[in-house]
Amino acid sequence: METIDLTSSGPTITNYLYKLITEPTEYEFLIISYNSQPDHNYYIQFLPPIDDLLYAEAVSNAFIPTGFAINENLFFNLGWNGPDKEHENFWREWAELNEAAIPGVTKDVISILTEVYQVAPSGSLRIELS
Repeated sequence: METIDLTSSGPTITNYLYKLITEPTEYEFLIISYNSQPDHNYYIQFLPPIDDLLYAEAVSNAFIPTGFAINENLFFNLGWNGPDKEHENFWREWAELNEAAIPGVTKDVISILTEVYQVAPSGSLRIELS
């Protein structure tokens, strides 16, 4: 597990995504999280690609304490799908992944962290690849 600040997170997130995508049998997940309070955290979790699709989910209000609820409409504006019968959180898939596409996924992650979860530039992120 690694802890970094949001302002310098882009290259680090890209490196972790690259490992997950290029070595899918070596890892079970990648989690990028931000703990604004001890009793809850915001997170985006990736699974290794299956059939050339990279799947991610981002925590929804169903798992966030009431006082820390987010504007879930922002997810739709950023191209994410809403919770449904199969997904309790917001989710997204990226297809046709290659090395050149990974920075775009990183940009999407940073957009969720800053625009939806309101993580400040000095916010401390935890990254876990396991």
